Amino acid sequence: MVEYAVAGGFPGDNQVTKVPNTVVDFKELSKMDREAKRALLETVMETQDQDNMRLMQKVADRLERVGLSFPGIEVRWKSLTVEADIPVGATQVPTLLSATSSLLRVLTSPLIPGGPRKTHRRVLLNNVGGVLRPGRMCLMLGPPGSGKTTLMKTLAQQLHKTYKNLRFTGSVTYNGMSPGSDFITERAATFVSQQDIHIAEMTVSETLTFASESLGPGLSKRLYDIMRAREKQAGLEADPELERLWVATFAHKSKSILVEMFAKLLGVDHVMDTVVGDELLKGISGGQKRRVTCGEMAVGLAQVMFLDEISTGLDSASTLIITKALRNLSVYMNATMLVSLLQPSPEVYDLFDDVMVLSHGRIVFLGPREQVVPFFSGLGLQPPPTKTVPDFLQEVTGCVDQAKYWSPREEGQRWSWIPPRRIKEAFKQSPVGRELLQRLDEPPHTHPLQDMVLHNTPYAQTGWQMMWTTMRREILLLRRNRLLMLAGAGQIMFVAFIVSTSFIRLAKDTFDDANLFLSVVFFSLMVMFMGGFNSVDQYVRKLPVFFKQRDHHFHNAASYTLNGALLRVPEHLINATVWSVMVYYSVGFVPDAGRFFIFWLNLVACGAFSTALFQCLGALMRNGVLAQGLGAVALMLSIATSGFPIARTSIPGWWIWLYWISPMSWTVRSMAINELTSEDWSDDAAMYGAPGETLGMYVLKYRGFHREWKWVWIGIGMEFAITVFLTWVQAMALARLPRPTGNKPPPPEDCVDEITEEEMALSKQAPPRTSSNKVAPCTTCAAAKLKAQQSGTGAEMLMVMPRPASGPGLSQASSEAAAVGPFPLSETAGGPPAGAQQQPLPVAIPVGGGELHFPPMALAFHNVSYFVPEPKGSGELQLLRDVSGCFRPGVLTALMGASGAGKTTLMDVLAGRKTGGRVEGRQLLNGHPKVMATFSRVMGYVEQFDVHNPQATVLESLIFSARMRLPPGLLPDRAALLDFVGRVMGVVELGPLAGAMVGWPGGGGGLSTEARKRLTIAVELVANPSVVFMDEPTSGLDARAASLVMRAVRNTVDTGRTVVCTIHQPSREIFEAFDELLLLKPGGRVIFNGPVGRNQSNLISHFHSVAGVPRYEPVNNPANWMLDVTGTAVERRLGLDFADVWATSDLAKQTSQIIDASSLPQPGSEPLGFSRRYAVSIGSQFALLMRRALVTYWRNPPYNVLRYMVTLSMGVLFGTLYWDRGNKRTSLLGVMDIMGALYSTTVFMGISNCLTILPVINSDRAVFYRERAAGMFHLFPYVLSQGLAEMPYIAVQSIIYSIIVYFTVQFEFTAVKFFWFLLFFWLNLLAFTFFGVAVMSLMPNVPLATSGAAFFLLLWNLYCGFLVYKRDIKPWWLWAYYFNPATFTIYGVVTTQLGDAHEQTIAVGPGMEMTVADFTRETFNYKYEMRGWVVLIMFGFVLGFRFIACMGLAFLNFQKR
Repeated sequence: MVEYAVAGGFPGDNQVTKVPNTVVDFKELSKMDREAKRALLETVMETQDQDNMRLMQKVADRLERVGLSFPGIEVRWKSLTVEADIPVGATQVPTLLSATSSLLRVLTSPLIPGGPRKTHRRVLLNNVGGVLRPGRMCLMLGPPGSGKTTLMKTLAQQLHKTYKNLRFTGSVTYNGMSPGSDFITERAATFVSQQDIHIAEMTVSETLTFASESLGPGLSKRLYDIMRAREKQAGLEADPELERLWVATFAHKSKSILVEMFAKLLGVDHVMDTVVGDELLKGISGGQKRRVTCGEMAVGLAQVMFLDEISTGLDSASTLIITKALRNLSVYMNATMLVSLLQPSPEVYDLFDDVMVLSHGRIVFLGPREQVVPFFSGLGLQPPPTKTVPDFLQEVTGCVDQAKYWSPREEGQRWSWIPPRRIKEAFKQSPVGRELLQRLDEPPHTHPLQDMVLHNTPYAQTGWQMMWTTMRREILLLRRNRLLMLAGAGQIMFVAFIVSTSFIRLAKDTFDDANLFLSVVFFSLMVMFMGGFNSVDQYVRKLPVFFKQRDHHFHNAASYTLNGALLRVPEHLINATVWSVMVYYSVGFVPDAGRFFIFWLNLVACGAFSTALFQCLGALMRNGVLAQGLGAVALMLSIATSGFPIARTSIPGWWIWLYWISPMSWTVRSMAINELTSEDWSDDAAMYGAPGETLGMYVLKYRGFHREWKWVWIGIGMEFAITVFLTWVQAMALARLPRPTGNKPPPPEDCVDEITEEEMALSKQAPPRTSSNKVAPCTTCAAAKLKAQQSGTGAEMLMVMPRPASGPGLSQASSEAAAVGPFPLSETAGGPPAGAQQQPLPVAIPVGGGELHFPPMALAFHNVSYFVPEPKGSGELQLLRDVSGCFRPGVLTALMGASGAGKTTLMDVLAGRKTGGRVEGRQLLNGHPKVMATFSRVMGYVEQFDVHNPQATVLESLIFSARMRLPPGLLPDRAALLDFVGRVMGVVELGPLAGAMVGWPGGGGGLSTEARKRLTIAVELVANPSVVFMDEPTSGLDARAASLVMRAVRNTVDTGRTVVCTIHQPSREIFEAFDELLLLKPGGRVIFNGPVGRNQSNLISHFHSVAGVPRYEPVNNPANWMLDVTGTAVERRLGLDFADVWATSDLAKQTSQIIDASSLPQPGSEPLGFSRRYAVSIGSQFALLMRRALVTYWRNPPYNVLRYMVTLSMGVLFGTLYWDRGNKRTSLLGVMDIMGALYSTTVFMGISNCLTILPVINSDRAVFYRERAAGMFHLFPYVLSQGLAEMPYIAVQSIIYSIIVYFTVQFEFTAVKFFWFLLFFWLNLLAFTFFGVAVMSLMPNVPLATSGAAFFLLLWNLYCGFLVYKRDIKPWWLWAYYFNPATFTIYGVVTTQLGDAHEQTIAVGPGMEMTVADFTRETFNYKYEMRGWVVLIMFGFVLGFRFIACMGLAFLNFQKR
C-alpha cells in the first residue's frame, strides 16, 4: 500500500507528499463510495448509532498528545441595542385604497412638506450584554417576541441582511476582534434559521455536498498539517482508521466524509437519495427537512453556531440524540453554541452548560444552568413539581402566566407582576449577574491558532472554484427540470412548424411581400423574447435559497449570476438553431450562408437578452407577480418601440430615446437590413415613385430603417452589450438588496415591558392568579363519563352516548364541562348503566338560545395497509402494514412514532386525503362501511401546514367556514352565528385577534405561527365535526403556545367529539391529556395501541414486560422514554421486533376486543347519510364565495396596484406614442398607423393581464385544495365567483386605459365610438385574463403555465389578422385565425372605428383610390354589420375559458399526498 498524506494547496486539491509514518491510500480514498464511508465512520465511532462521542474523544486525544487543541472563540457583546422604525398608524388590513394612498404619499413626499409617513421607535434588544464561552452550550429561552432570533442574528451579523430600517449601538467581539473589520464573521459563525429553505429538486446528499464544497472543511486541513508535523517530530504513530477518516474530510471536496458523518448524526443517512421536495413535489418529511437545514450549516465546521429552534418537527428522542451530538462537538471541538429550543425535554435541558432567558429584548438571566432556578426562587417564582424547568422559564416573565409560579417567601404576601426590567435589575445584583459583569471587564479569550477560524478571506473557495461548484449544481437542476426545457423547445419547434407552413417560399416582388418578410422577422424575435417568461417564476422561487447561501458566504452573487446566464446559452443556441433551420429556408429568406448566420446570431442575441431582462427583473423585484407583470410591460415596450408596429420616423420626438435603447429595435433593424439589401430584392421601385432605387432599399427607407450595412453588426453588438449590462445589474441587485421578507421586525410580546406605580398598586389589590396551562382531561365532564363506560371489554365497550337533557337547564356535569369549553354536553343525572346498548344520540350544544347538534362517531379500521410506487424501478413500497385501531367519541388519541413511522400517512389514509397510492383494509364508521362523500361532512382535518386565505381576518375565516359547512337552520340568525363563532374563538383563545389579517406564513406578515395553528383548529371546529384529525397541532410552537393549543384540543374532546392527533415531542403535561395512544414504528407497524392508563401505567407496564428495556423513572417524560426505548438501536441491541412483541401481548388482545366492539353497528342504526352532498345550497355557496372573492381582491394590493400601474403607464406610453394619429385617415400610411395603434393598444394589454395573473391563481390553489378536500362547496360557484370578482377590476382598468388612449391617440370624438372601443377592450381583457386562469388550472406550476400560455399568445398574435392578413393565411391554419380572441378584438375595434368611414378616401396604388370603409372590408374582411356578432363571440371566449378552468380544477389535482 502506498503511504500518503495530503499537504499544501487549497483544501480539497490533490497535491500529495510522502510521509513515512502515515498509512493512507489516497487513491483508495478517492474511490470510496457511500457504504465504504459509512463503514469507516462506524469503525472509528465504534457504534452504528447516532453517537459521535468516541470519534470526538479520539480526535481531541490525538491533538492533546502533541499539545494542540481546537481554537475556541469567545463571543462578547456589551451595551447592545437594536431599534426598528415602525410606521405610525399602519393599517392592520391593507387594501387597494390604503396601498394606493401609501404609494401616492411616497411619490409626493419630496414635494409636500412633512415627508413620508411618520414612524415610532421600537426596541428589539434593550442594552444587553453577555458572554458565550468556547466549549460550552448555552440554551436560549423566552416567550415569542422576546428577541431570541434578533439576538442570534445580531451576534452572527445576519440581522442587517434580513430587516431594514434598523439602528445598532453597542459592540460585539469574537476573541476581542471586531466582526467585519478584523475578520469575516460569516466564516467564523453560522446561523441556522427557523425556515427550512432548500431547492426542492435536489436530494439530501446533493444539498449537503454542495454546502460542504461551498463552506470548505473548516480548520480540518490546516490543523491536520500542524498536528502531523508535530507527530512526525515526536515519532508518534497515528490510528490508521482515524487517519484515513481525518484525511477524507478534506482530501476530496466533492466527496467529503463530513457529509456522511453529519447525515448519520442527524439521522438522515437513510434518505440521502430522496429529493427534499416542497408542497407540490413529494420529498422528505418536515422533521427531516429540519435536520437537513442543520446539517447544511454544520458541515462547514464553524467554531461558533447559532441554532434557532432546531427541534421543530422532531420527536423528543431525535432531539435528544442530535443535542448529544452537538454537545460532543462543543466539548471536544471547543465550539461555541447558542441554541434556542421550543419544548426541550428535561433530558435535553440537562445537556446544556448555560441558560439565557430573554424577555422584551432584555437578558434577564445568563449563567450556569444550575443557578437559574435558585435565582427565580429568590424572586418568589418557583416551578411546580409537574412543570419542567424549560417550560417554567418560557412563561415566568409573562404577565399572564407568572402568577401561577408565585411562591411567596413570606406567608400572606400577595403576587404582583414583576416586569422584565425589574428581573434584569435583580439579576445584575445577584452573584451570577455580578460574575457576568466581571467577566465582561476581563481581557478577552484568545487562542494561538485562532487565525485558522477568524478568516480574512470572505469565501472558502476561490472565484473559479465557486464558478465550478455552482455550475455543477445548475447543470444538475437543468437535468432535473428537463421537462421545462423540453416544453420550451417543443414550443419553439411547434411554432416554427406553424410559421414554416404558413409562409411557404414567399414572393419578393412587391412592397406587401417585403412587409410579410418583416412580419416573419418581427414574429421570430417575439418568439425568442417570450422564452424569458418561462423561467422567471422558477428563478424567483430559487431566490430565497440564494439569499440564505449568499448571507452565509457559500458563494458570491457574481458566480450565481454568471452560471445562471451561461447555462441558458445552450438553450438559446438550440432554440435559435431549430427556429432558423425550420423557418429560414422554408419562408424563402436569402439562401446565403453568411446572411443565414446573421439571422441565427440575432435570434441568439434576442434569447440571451430576454433571459437577462427577466432574471434582472426577478432580482430587482424579488417577487414572482411583480417580475411577471413588469416582464409583460417590458415585452410591450420592446414591441411598441421596435420600429415595426410604428416606423422610427413616425415615433414622436419625446419617445425616440426609447427606440434607441430598445434592444428589439436594434435587432429588427439588423435583420431587416440583412434580408432587404440582398440581390433578391434588387427590382426597381419605380412603381412606388422611387426610380433607380431597389425595392429592398425603398422598403427600408419607407419603413424608417437605416440602410447601411454597418447597422447589422452594430445591432448585434448593442444587443449583446445590453445583455451584459442587464446581467451586471442583476449581479449588483443580488449582491446588495436584502431578501424580500426583510421588511417587518418580529411581533412584540403580549405584555408591556414597563409598569407604573399605579398599575403596580392595582395589581397588588387583585386576587392571586390561578390560571393554568394544564391540559389533563376533565374528569367530571360527560365525555369523561362516556369513557368510563367504555373502559371494559367486549360488549361492555360498545358506544353509549348520553341522552339530551329534558328541559332548558343544564345538568351539574354540563355546568362543569362549561368551565372547560364552550360546548357542554347535556345528560341526565347519573346516565345510563355501563355496558348498555343503545342508539347513539346527537349531542346538543346550546348556542344563541337554541341547540347545535352533532352525531357522535366512532371510526374503526382493520388491517389497513398503504402502498406507493417505488421511486426508482418497478414494484410498490409499503408504508403501512396491517394497522388496526379505533377512535371513539370523547376520547383523545395520540398517533405517535419516530420520524418516518407513517403517522401522517395513516391519518391521510383514514381521512381520505391521499391523492395516490393503493389502500387495503376495512374502515367502518359507527359499524357501517365508511363512505368518503358523507364522512367528509362530519369530519374536520387540521393539516400540519396552516393554509388559509391570507387576505381574510380571523373572524371572517371562521364565519366563512361556519356558514359554508353548517346546514341552514342550525343557527337561526347572525347573532347565533357570532355567538357560536365567539365560543370557538374562546376555546382556542383567538378572541383578541378576531380582526387581525391572516397574512402569509414564513415572514409574510399577519398571524404568528402558533396563532395560525389555532386558527387552523378553529376553522375545523366551527364546522361542528364529529371526528377531528389533527396533524402536528403543536409543531413549531413553544411550550406555552403548545399547551394553549392542546388545551383547545382537550376542550374539543370534552364536548364528545372524536379527536386524533399526531404529535412529535409532547411535554409531560401535554402527553397526560391523551386518553389513548397508537404508536407506530418505522415501516408502519403498530407497537402499542389502546388506553395508556392512569399515569400511563398500561404503556409503561407493557414495555417493562420486555426484558432488557431500560426502566421508567418517575422523573422522566413518559413520551420521551417511550420513544427512546423503542428505537431501532434498542431493537438491534435486544434482537427483537417491538411490533411482534405487541402482537402477542395481552394488551393487544384487549385492544382487539375494543376494536371489534366498535366495529359493530348499533341495532337499528343506519349508515351515515345526507339528503344532499353539501351542507348549504349552491346559491348560498355562491353568495359566500362571491363575498369572499370580492374582499380578497380588494385586499390584494400587490396584484391590483401592479396592474393598475401597468395600465396607467402603458396607456400614457401608447397614447403619446401614437399621439394624434387616430384622425389621420387621408393616406394609406395613416390608416395603417391607425391599425397599428389599435393592434398595439388592445392586444398587448391583454397579454400583460394573462401573464400577470398566473402566480396569483397558483397561490390561491392551495387554499382551494384544502377547502375542496373538506367538502365545503361545489366547484361551479367557486369558478363563477372567481370570475365575477375579476370583472369590476377589469372594468375599472378598461375605463382608465380607454380614456387615456382614446383621447390621446385622438380617435373620432363620438360617444358611440368611444363606448364601442371601451366594450371591446373590456372583453379583450376579460378573455385574456380568463385564458391565463384556465391555463394555470391545467398546469402544475407557473413555468409550465407560462410556457403553455406563451405558445397560444404567439399563435394568436401571428394569426390575429394584423401581422398576416386573413387572405394570406394558409387554409390549414385558418382555425388559428377563428379560434383567437385577438382576432375578434382587432376586428371589433377596427370595424367600429373605421368600418363606417365611407366619406374618406385613400390612395392604395397608382391611380387607385377607395374609401377607408371599403379598404378595411376588402383588405381585412372586416364587415361593419358584424360588430354585434363579434361581441357575442368575445363573450363566448370568456365563457369558454371559464369552462376550461372549471374542468381543470374538477379533474386535476397537482397536490400530491
